[in-house]
Amino acid sequence: MKSRRCFRVSIGFVVLILAAAAGPNACDTWIAMPDVTADGVVMLGKNSDRMAFDCQPLVLNPRREWPPDSRIDLGRLSIPQAGVTYATLGSSPYWCWGYEEGINEFGVAIGNEGVWTRPLAEAIEAYAGGAGPEPGPTGMDLLRLALERGSTAGEALEVIISLLEEYGQFGSGVPTADALASYDNSYIIADATEAYVLETAGRHWVATRIEAGSASISNRLSITTGFGLSSPEVIDNAIDKGWWVDK
Repeated sequence: MKSRRCFRVSIGFVVLILAAAAGPNACDTWIAMPDVTADGVVMLGKNSDRMAFDCQPLVLNPRREWPPDSRIDLGRLSIPQAGVTYATLGSSPYWCWGYEEGINEFGVAIGNEGVWTRPLAEAIEAYAGGAGPEPGPTGMDLLRLALERGSTAGEALEVIISLLEEYGQFGSGVPTADALASYDNSYIIADATEAYVLETAGRHWVATRIEAGSASISNRLSITTGFGLSSPEVIDNAIDKGWWVDK
């Protein structure tokens, strides 16, 4: 797809539809940088393990300007709208506002994966006991918001981080299910020159920049100690919880 500013990004929408009895399902996002692609372009692709009834139509949303004090309804909550939202094309499960994968008019492309973390387990336990967190955006909501508001991979990363830290993430990623079906999220965020892997756990996050080669993410956290960016208290929180083992 050509864009106004970034002409050498390609994105693959691969929807893998598997029945429950068909064996292991796969959900992965991958990135290949220009030094390892035949045409010297950035390539981002994703396959999804949603069930056959959970279709993902491709949705095109044009660039729009919004009046002051506008808000966007995400279904579980509403948040302030940006003054301008960029044009996006995304793979959007039929029942939700956000995208599993998408690209915007500047060639910024993002794919996300559900991950299950210790902060999520605490949130689900609290929710089951009637004391759970307030509803927040899903990872798919954050992905679309980043595409609507970020003209580079770095800007899109900052959009997700700032919204995550302000509103958290909590809400079912599965149709007809309640918040017990919530998951945390990881992302690959790319433009024509750089990419990031961003992994989250509740309101905490770590990220690493990809400048060459290839990378992939799936339904588990993959960044260990090799991250260059993180939320301010991610390590202190892990130590306080007894999750950090200093070897």
